[in-house]
Amino acid sequence: MNISAPHSHLTQAYEFYYGSDQVTQDYALAMEHAEKAADQGSADAQSLISYMYYFGDGVEQDFHKAIKWASQAAAGSNYNAHQLLERIYLDELPNDYVPDPALDYMHRCYLGFKIWHRGSMDYEVWQPDLPPQYDKIPSLLSQAVEKEYSPAKYLLALYYEYGPSRFGLAASENGLNLMKEAASSDFPPAQLQMWTSFQNHKSEDTDPSPEQYLNWLENAAKEDLREAQLEMGILYLNGEFVSQNDEVAVEWLKKAAAQNHPTAQYHLALAYRDGKGITQDTYEYRKLIYEAAPYVDEAEAERVLIERSMKVADGTFR
Repeated sequence: MNISAPHSHLTQAYEFYYGSDQVTQDYALAMEHAEKAADQGSADAQSLISYMYYFGDGVEQDFHKAIKWASQAAAGSNYNAHQLLERIYLDELPNDYVPDPALDYMHRCYLGFKIWHRGSMDYEVWQPDLPPQYDKIPSLLSQAVEKEYSPAKYLLALYYEYGPSRFGLAASENGLNLMKEAASSDFPPAQLQMWTSFQNHKSEDTDPSPEQYLNWLENAAKEDLREAQLEMGILYLNGEFVSQNDEVAVEWLKKAAAQNHPTAQYHLALAYRDGKGITQDTYEYRKLIYEAAPYVDEAEAERVLIERSMKVADGTFR
């Protein structure tokens, strides 16, 4: 099928890659158009090529080329490319892969900081072959920062923020500027971090504007960061920075709860209990409370009330 001229090479690449009722799936044509778009600097096209090499779609599976193209896309702040690099670095890094030192360190540190934020306090647990000289982290990450890699800016900003307490090193005022740059480049973790900083220091930072912080948060939520989705839900529940809307709040809470965020599960349970923004449903209320109870004190208290009421109902409570 002929596709009209106004369509970009990237659009055609997607159409041939996925196929549709109007377009026959054709990986060769998808690669052809993706390469043309990539040559024009499209990070989305570079990401698509990296996935094609990763899965072997129309080409011989090649992790080296997948990493090469994903790294280029990641430089353009393509979040899908970062996710692919995480998958490869965690599970499937080729034994014969010889990485660019700056990029390799950046990718590994990115994974390390993600795990650290999920609760690991042992820096050696997740990647035992990383050098223990923490004071070298800024210089190594700076190599990637110089290449305009948003994740490296994000990590270096975190290092400057948490370095004094975590590693016993001096802090730097460069952290906030680096985080702003990463957020402005549409890197979702940095956007969420900027929102968190804004919430903690509302009266101290008027640049960017509150609207910009909210835009960053919403973008991070749309990119499936569950903490950002929870924040959006709470904002709509309370009518803070946005017009109060229970229905919209519930939609965001559902997204975060689907990713097993216990606080989102708790708030969504209350919505089911009270019928706020969603049809009242006792089963869903109880199910979500039991899922959240081990992690959220308020949910545990609610669970106790549920079990007490059930005992009263069947006459076993004394």
